[in-house]
Amino acid sequence: MAAVTQRLGCQLSPAAARLVGWCSPLCGLRILTNFRPGEAPSWYRGFIYNPNDGRTFNSTIHVEEDGTLKVRGFVGVSLFGKTVEWVRPRETLARCS
Repeated sequence: MAAVTQRLGCQLSPAAARLVGWCSPLCGLRILTNFRPGEAPSWYRGFIYNPNDGRTFNSTIHVEEDGTLKVRGFVGVSLFGKTVEWVRPRETLARCS
């Protein structure tokens, strides 16, 4: 399957490959959805999609003073989750198409 998707020139979502057996592009895929603004600078009660396993988790986002994002994904209660820090890249990245 990996060789086929490399020839097609697309990135494959492993979950999509298992479920439908075709190439699902990661470019443009929405992974953060349905967030509502909370007390600044936080956003809360949205969802985050994991393209590696095809699962969607509850999530919260907190914006730090330096502009980094603290994104927490969890199942049920926030206590049972993981927080990851997202940092804006310094260089300009090419847009996917």
